[in-house]
Amino acid sequence: GTGYRGRIAIAEVLESSERIRESVTDESVSLDEIINIAKKDGFKNLAQEGLRHLNLGNTSLEEIKRVLLFTNN
Repeated sequence: GTGYRGRIAIAEVLESSERIRESVTDESVSLDEIINIAKKDGFKNLAQEGLRHLNLGNTSLEEIKRVLLFTNN
C-alpha cells in the first residue's frame, strides 16, 4: 500500500516554443519576461496544476499544501 499505483503526477512542464528559445538565448530578456511569454503560451505552474487536479476531484487541498510545502509544521 505504499507504491505509486493509482497516483496522479502533478508536474510543471515548460514546452520549448520558438518564442521561448529565442527569449532564452537573448541576454536582454529577463526571467520575468520569459515566464510571461510562457504563460501566454499556456504554461501552468505547479500550484495551478495542483488546483486544476483539486477541481477535477483527483486530489485534496491538504495534499496540495503538503506537496507545495505550505504547511505550518
